[in-house]
Amino acid sequence: MGRQEIVDAITHLVPSWSHNTIAHINYLSGGYSNDNYAFSVDGVDYVLRIPFATQPYVDRFAERAWYQLLPSELGVKPLAFDVATGRMITPKVQGTLLVDIKPEPSISQLTNYLSSLHRQLPITDRHYSVQALSEIYWSGDHAPIEISAPKALQSCHNDLNPWNIVVTDDERWVTLDWEFAGQNDPLFD
Repeated sequence: MGRQEIVDAITHLVPSWSHNTIAHINYLSGGYSNDNYAFSVDGVDYVLRIPFATQPYVDRFAERAWYQLLPSELGVKPLAFDVATGRMITPKVQGTLLVDIKPEPSISQLTNYLSSLHRQLPITDRHYSVQALSEIYWSGDHAPIEISAPKALQSCHNDLNPWNIVVTDDERWVTLDWEFAGQNDPLFD
């Protein structure tokens, strides 16, 4: 995607920003079904998400509602969100992706983060069915994976990986990319 297309996408989401105030556009690697671009407006850093592939389960209306419920300390809230396209602008979290942290966090740090995250997540009635999704992904020549029923259900991220967690300079862990949030077995996270 060229610079002009990115600027057009940004100003479509936030019409009050003029083209000449958008600067420092940089592609952020790591998106599986979304392209992400860091940019700044008047010295403030933001991220633009542009989905390029559709994913089963993703419901942009549910995602928008989830962001409205999500406590600010757990993740960033969109500044602009277009449910028709999935395009979104959020403030940029300053820090380091968990995947790039050296030395790697200990098992204790990871489990403390995960249990704290799960305790604070809002309740949702959406259910993330790993069994149903496996049947979609494994269609054709492959048999779906047989998954036992969860023993407990609670709100989960469902795409928790070290590319979706930023460790800030003050050592807070901020979780990104909530498009798969829903009830699931907490062990899945």
